[in-house]
Amino acid sequence: MSLPSPPEAAEEDTASLRQAPPSALRRLAGGVYGQAAATALLLGVLTNSGNRGLHSGLPGGYSAGTGDHYVLSALGLHWADPSRYAGDWFLEAAPQPHWFFDSLTYLGSSLGILGTVYVLFWCSGLAAFGLAVSFLSRKWAPNTPWLFGAATTVLASLSPWMVVGTGSSMLALAIPAVVSANLTLLFIAAALTGREKWMLAAAVLAAVVHVQQGAVVSVLLAALILVQALHRRTLPKAAAAGLLLTAAIVLGGLAARPVAANTADFVDICNELIAYHCAAQLWGSSAVIFSVAIIGLALLTFLYEPFGGRTVWAAVVGLPMVGLFLGLMANVLSVPFFGELAQGLNVYRLGALVMPFAVMALLLPVFRLRTRNLPAVLLILVLTWEYLLDGSWQPVIPFSALFAGAYLLLVLIPVVLRSRRPEITVQATRWCATALIVLFLGTAAGSGGLTLRGLQTGYIPDSDIREWGEAVEEVVPAGESLLAPPLAAYVRAATYRGVIADCKNIPYGGEPWVQWQERLGEMGGVDQCRQGDPRAYNSLSSEELDRISERYGVSYMVLEGGQAERLPELQRLGWSAVLNPVNAIQNVVLRKTG
Repeated sequence: MSLPSPPEAAEEDTASLRQAPPSALRRLAGGVYGQAAATALLLGVLTNSGNRGLHSGLPGGYSAGTGDHYVLSALGLHWADPSRYAGDWFLEAAPQPHWFFDSLTYLGSSLGILGTVYVLFWCSGLAAFGLAVSFLSRKWAPNTPWLFGAATTVLASLSPWMVVGTGSSMLALAIPAVVSANLTLLFIAAALTGREKWMLAAAVLAAVVHVQQGAVVSVLLAALILVQALHRRTLPKAAAAGLLLTAAIVLGGLAARPVAANTADFVDICNELIAYHCAAQLWGSSAVIFSVAIIGLALLTFLYEPFGGRTVWAAVVGLPMVGLFLGLMANVLSVPFFGELAQGLNVYRLGALVMPFAVMALLLPVFRLRTRNLPAVLLILVLTWEYLLDGSWQPVIPFSALFAGAYLLLVLIPVVLRSRRPEITVQATRWCATALIVLFLGTAAGSGGLTLRGLQTGYIPDSDIREWGEAVEEVVPAGESLLAPPLAAYVRAATYRGVIADCKNIPYGGEPWVQWQERLGEMGGVDQCRQGDPRAYNSLSSEELDRISERYGVSYMVLEGGQAERLPELQRLGWSAVLNPVNAIQNVVLRKTG
């Protein structure tokens, strides 16, 4: 598919590599692929040094066996070792849609290198981001591509992890949502720069990694084909074949594992449990304004494109951003039919595409705009205030009048000099972009948002939890499940044993969703999951816990630290301790013997 693109799109051809070895090596290192590798490395170092996870229940930096791995890793681990999660209700009733990730987990666990496989999967996302940013930097900032790429990477790595209801591609986790978001970014960047092979490869890979992002890419690819057909009066055969393959992968994935068993149920789940993710009508005004600001910034990246070449941008950037905005507003305003449609289709998945373009829009005054673009500059600054300068990036970038003043100075100096002193435009851009990078990194380091650390590749990084889980695995036979506090999601992950139900593993809908509500209802109610309050479960009597275990045929129970006063009562009911506290984990595991 021959898309409209600038001359610099064909940056790296094989002919350049047939020159004398030293020259070829220098060209490769300094060219777009060398920049991509450096960008990926920089992003990896920054996200592994980031501390946003510490404020989200995760370790600082990269980790495996935490967060969404509690849900996503179980099936692959079960395939590799059928004794793990044998008889687990959730695994049997509500398998996740990520078949490729299941296969990766199976491969890594079978070979005993799960941590390494996950790191490589995470690095594939870093590589996709590096390629995307490098491709765009050659087009959008041809005089200073390396600085543009570095500035984009630094700002992106420090940005908030929640973007219009969905997780950012900057999460330091090897999960399908992160990798697929970066692959989709690569698809868009390749389309904008006329790199058809990379575009089609990214489309297919995104569909393989994440079925929902694959569906998004299919729509964007169809829009590109339409643009090409209207522009050139021909059907691009390669793109059409890529669309068919991408759509086939998506449809196959949906047929094998439906993302949502029932759309109405998914809307209920959004409204009752994960409002932060997909129920914008329940968000506060600040969250809605933040979302509108970041979408608005992403849309302003059209200013990087030449006036006559914006049709491709409209298809791959404008279309998803406008779709996200309309879905968001329909949901916020509770528009009949359309509001719930936006939730049921999970339009918020498009949020994963917004952040990189919003960050690049923040850099427009530094790398592109002039005083004649003053209205655009002012609009960008207004949106920047809502997105960044008002403290929305806390705690990594705290609100500070000094930071805001320095930021405004650094982005406005190039705008003025670009018009009044064109002969020093490139130098001014370089100095201000460099100073902006230093400003963000220095502020983040000073706030505790960055800490240089080594890469921890082990599965379940907390040694106390890992060793406790291994001890439980030894005393609780395969096929047995546990009665454990619903908020203690680590129990299922660390022990490789099923649980009656917890607050992390929630079915997407259908009969499993009904059963999950029934189970949680008996264990203190669903509200504890929404509120993160363990008191509902802890207030259950020993007799009630005993009845719950009997109803679900469970013979093992986990008492977390602080519940030791229950032991005498439970012993009278026929329970006995089979595992006492291990290291710092003060849990006691009981077995029903009477």
